Amino acid sequence: MSADADRISVTCAADDAFAMPLAVALRSALDTLSEPHVIEAYVLDGGISAANRQRLERSLDSPRIELRFIAPSLQTLAGIGHRGRVSHTTYFRILAPELLPASVSRVIHLDADVRVMADLARLWAEPQRGLPVLAVRDAGAPTVSSPRGLLNYRELGLAPRLAYFNAGVMTLDLALWREEQLAGQLLRYLERHAHAVRWWDQDALNAVLAGRWGELDPRWNQIPQCWEPAAGDTDPFTTALRELVIRDPWIVHYSTGSKPWHWSCTHPARERFFEVLDRTAWAGWRPRRSFRDSLVWRKWRGLRRRLQGLRVARSAGRPPAEASSA
Repeated sequence: MSADADRISVTCAADDAFAMPLAVALRSALDTLSEPHVIEAYVLDGGISAANRQRLERSLDSPRIELRFIAPSLQTLAGIGHRGRVSHTTYFRILAPELLPASVSRVIHLDADVRVMADLARLWAEPQRGLPVLAVRDAGAPTVSSPRGLLNYRELGLAPRLAYFNAGVMTLDLALWREEQLAGQLLRYLERHAHAVRWWDQDALNAVLAGRWGELDPRWNQIPQCWEPAAGDTDPFTTALRELVIRDPWIVHYSTGSKPWHWSCTHPARERFFEVLDRTAWAGWRPRRSFRDSLVWRKWRGLRRRLQGLRVARSAGRPPAEASSA
């Protein structure tokens, strides 16, 4: 590995179901990385099998990337509930300051369902500005009061127009997180406000760090909602900026429940995922149609999400009309 000045620290969290997408995320980051930079990738391992770990290592067999697997203890998350399509693994990113070596003072976090399109050295060069997090405002929930924002923003005393960010791509000041013991604050929030948590640790991050994060260029996190203008006057994008994010994303984030590796996925950038996949140990793999792709299953899932959203909204004291789900 090269000198520390050229080393970019990255964290990703994945269980066995996300081992293949993780290979795409890291392979795409490696393929777009400029010289002489190298990646030190910390994989927060939620149960990746030995076979898939070997596939990951073969997919990333390069002197310009070093994989370090860390298996967090689930005991830390014993009091944190989860539901829907995610596992406890999604919470690992908020534990990164405690899990990574003390010598790592800053890190880029990437969700496992991304495809990097631009040089991460450019993101690494962004000034942290003395803030715990740099991130992109969520195109589907640009403010805490958005229908898909924080259900309990009133209870927390937050201004309705306060910006809400997507946690799929972030730079974290780990030294500051450790100094302020932010991981503990986030876990306590998740325990105490379980009735209002809808988007898992992302809600906790936006509640605890409200007003204490910096905005990145939205091209660093293009989510599917970029194609769906936010309702009313809450849309953070001008028409020109929205078109730019769609046309020239720096990171494509497949953030909804419909993923490129699902047969029924219609994401406009789906083929970009497979372009990278074919440069990994999963080369040639393609999804087959299953019951998950049937109309019956999709209708059942949609109904289940709506009912779940209504239950959470009622628990949080928000009117049902504000409880629309992603």
